[in-house]
Amino acid sequence: EIARVFAAIGQADRFRQRAFAAWPREMTPQRLLRQAIEGKLQPFEEPDFRRLFPLVEREALMAGMLDLVAAVQNLDRFLAATPGIPAVSWRLQTPLGLVVIDTTGADNRHVLEDPLLVVDVGGDDHYSFTTKKSGNRISIVLDRGGNDHYIAEDAAACPSSAVMGFGILWDTGGNDRYEAGTFAQGAALFGAALLVDGGGANIFTARGYAQAFALGGVALVVSMGGDDSYNALQMSLVRSFRS
Repeated sequence: EIARVFAAIGQADRFRQRAFAAWPREMTPQRLLRQAIEGKLQPFEEPDFRRLFPLVEREALMAGMLDLVAAVQNLDRFLAATPGIPAVSWRLQTPLGLVVIDTTGADNRHVLEDPLLVVDVGGDDHYSFTTKKSGNRISIVLDRGGNDHYIAEDAAACPSSAVMGFGILWDTGGNDRYEAGTFAQGAALFGAALLVDGGGANIFTARGYAQAFALGGVALVVSMGGDDSYNALQMSLVRSFRS
């Protein structure tokens, strides 16, 4: 099942490369964040992100995201329906980012730089995300169960943020806390981002450009129910809907 997710990641990365085939190489994620989020665009600076909207093949970008979401959803269903999963804990560094698989059910403290795929089953876990590097364009975190705490202080460090790529944070349940600075908790900049929380009493706090903020892409925050609290100083687009 993990291999199926890896296959989807490979396909999504090919779609991502196609989506940005006409993109100038000088426009890196760091430069894009500086211009669009920090507002530090120099006079007559080239490339200028405001001129790049037509250069992205949005269909390819969305095709990659749909493959990733389907793969994560299938893995979640498999973990929920399969008893007796072996208790394993291992890490693997890949050219696209770090892979962490933990099915021990322990209360883990994850300090993650450039996470590509993180799967944690059970336990009250604590996640700290550090600044992503330019090569890390895909991030997926799937946490099943427990009361978890997610902290991402640096811009675009959160796995549910996407800059010229894809980001997914999928938490299946529990009373969780999400804390972030700028550009997190379902935020996309010329990319596609998704934050899913399966329920519980959750608290979301961020400074801004968060909670379903998107520019040149798409970002979603999906809560499956429960008593949630959303707080952000600016540029937050979350709205609560109850059925």
